[in-house]
Amino acid sequence: MTVVAPPASTKPGAPGVVTINPALEDGLTPIQKFSLSHGVVACGTERGDVKHLTDGFVLPAQPIVMTPEQLVGMAAPPVTQTSPRFPVEQQLVVLKRVHVIAAKQEADSDLHVLLLGRTGAELNVEAPQAQCESGSPYAALLAQARQSMDVAMPNASSSHYTALDLRATIEGVLFFDVLHGQRGAPNGAELHPVLYFSTTSGPPPPVPTLPATTTQPAATTSP
Repeated sequence: MTVVAPPASTKPGAPGVVTINPALEDGLTPIQKFSLSHGVVACGTERGDVKHLTDGFVLPAQPIVMTPEQLVGMAAPPVTQTSPRFPVEQQLVVLKRVHVIAAKQEADSDLHVLLLGRTGAELNVEAPQAQCESGSPYAALLAQARQSMDVAMPNASSSHYTALDLRATIEGVLFFDVLHGQRGAPNGAELHPVLYFSTTSGPPPPVPTLPATTTQPAATTSP
C-alpha cells in the first residue's frame, strides 16, 4: 500500500510518498491471529511492566518537547525482550502537531500509530487497550488516551495499516522496542504507552500525582 502524504518541507501542495508494507508487521503467532479474528483482547507481555507503567516508574511532572527526528537519532540501549526500564526511558515526551499517516490494530491490543517527521523520519507510538492497563497506577490516564485515539482513528484495520492524514499532539513515555521488522524508527524508539492524544492545538494536561504508597523507585538498568 502507498500513502500519499503532505510534503515535509519546501513546496506546498507537492505530495510526498510513504510506502507501507503490511507484510513487515505480520509476525503474529497462531494464538494472536485467533485473538484478532475472534475479537479477543490479548495483552502484550514483552517488557510488559515497562510498557504498562507497572514497574514503579513515576511520571515526571514536566514533559520534554521533542521531534520525531530527535527520537530517531537517539542511541538505542541494548534492549532485549526482558529488559527492565533503562534510564533513558524515564522521559515523558511531547510531540506537537505531528503528522499521523497510518494506524493499525495489533493482536496484542496495541494501537500502532505511524508518524512522519518533517525530514521523512518515521516514528511509531502505541497505546494498549484499557483492559490491559487495569493494573497500572495510571490506568485512567492511559484509558482516556486510548479512547481519544480510537475516536480519532475509528477505522484502523487489524490486517494492515490504514492510511490517515491527521495532525496531533501526542504525549507518551520514551520506549525502545526490540527490533522485529516493525515500521517506525530504525533504532526502535517509540512513545509507549501514549498518555495523551489530541487533534486540537491544546497542550496536554498536568501529569497526575500518585498516592505516596505507589511511588516506589523505578527498576532501571545501565545502557
